[in-house]
Order: sequence, then structure tokens, then C-alpha cells
Amino acid sequence: MAEVQNNKQILLKIEPKYKGLKYFFVTDANRDAINAALSYDIGFDPLKYCLIIYGSKFSGKTLLLKSLEEQKSAQFINSLDQIINSKADLFVLDDADSCNEEELLHIINNSNNRQKKLILTASINWQPSLSDLRSRINSIKNVEIKNPDDELIEYIISSYFSEKSINLPSDCLNYIKHRISRDYSEIRKITKEIDEFCLAEKRNLNLKSLSDYFRNYYNKSV
Repeated sequence: MAEVQNNKQILLKIEPKYKGLKYFFVTDANRDAINAALSYDIGFDPLKYCLIIYGSKFSGKTLLLKSLEEQKSAQFINSLDQIINSKADLFVLDDADSCNEEELLHIINNSNNRQKKLILTASINWQPSLSDLRSRINSIKNVEIKNPDDELIEYIISSYFSEKSINLPSDCLNYIKHRISRDYSEIRKITKEIDEFCLAEKRNLNLKSLSDYFRNYYNKSV
């Protein structure tokens, strides 16, 4: 993480830190999930070709699969026919917990029998109602994208403002970071609200505007 001097303020510049995949910022919160997804043998017997990545909303599960699609030739699927008719060696299925359970059971069995890698994503604590599928899910290797650590919180906040070409002073970043919970959805929501607050009030992003936002709006929005 490098800091540069600009307009008498210290501005934060986040440098990409990838591990095997572009566009995916790696910290202790998500390192296990990335390592598992990139492993040659992603699972263990009897379902050695299957992996489940659990995570809360906005934790980066879909971004991880899209990175695998772009850089590792993974194929997104949502039906058994897509596996049967494909020559791909790696399949990814996002939001498996919202799929038809009978169809998902066939997808898991077929991909494993064909020795094709299959990576599923799902919400934490997912337990299917279909007993055969639940048994399968409980036998598949799984890894969790954890709640964001300080480094990942900084990256998420900084990336939002960077995409809008807004300079975020490091003191402002620290101010925000220490006042929000380690929850991906809240980080996304509060960061967006701060931006909208400054625009509506026609104010610059600084400690005074942040103080006003958190004092007058934050508790009402969460």
C-alpha cells in the first residue's frame, strides 16, 4: 500500500495484490477460497472433483467465478445438459443454494463421474431440503470467504471512490473503517451513502462531512 502527497493531503493508492487470478484482491479473509479454487485436486474422495465456496452477500464469490471463467477457461453452468454437451474441464455454478435441488444433485454426480471439476458458491449455513443432495453437500470439501479484515475493508472502500475518480484521504479511510462493521453488505451500503450524502449536500469528502454523515444519518440507515 503506497501513499502519495497531493494537494496537502495524504491520498491512498491501493496497489493490486493478486494470487493466481487478476481482479481479485487477496487477503487472509479470502486466501483459503482462492487457494482451494486454484488447486489441481480441489476436493477429496468420494467427491474429489467438487468444491463449495461459502460466503455472505457481496463477499466476492461471483467475482471469483468470473475470474476463473476469464483466466482458467471455466464454464458457467446452471443445468445438467451444459455439462453433458461441453468439453470444458472446469465448471462453475453460482448461487447453488437457489438452484433446483434435483437438477443440482444430477449436476454434482455427473461432473464427478466424468472427473470434471465443479465449483459451487452458496450462502453460509446452506442445508438443502432434499436429503440426497444434503448428504452430497455435506460430503463435499468446502471453504468459506470470511468476513473482511482491515486490509480488505480498505480495498473495498478505496475501490468504490477510485472508480468514481474521487480522492480518498487516508484519514478519511481510517475514519470510515473504524465506524462500520465487518460486513460486506454494510460496507457497500455505507460507502455508497457517504458518496450520495456529499453529492446531495454539495460537500467535499473530508473528516467534517464524514462526521456529519455518521452523526446524523448512519444510525438511521442500518
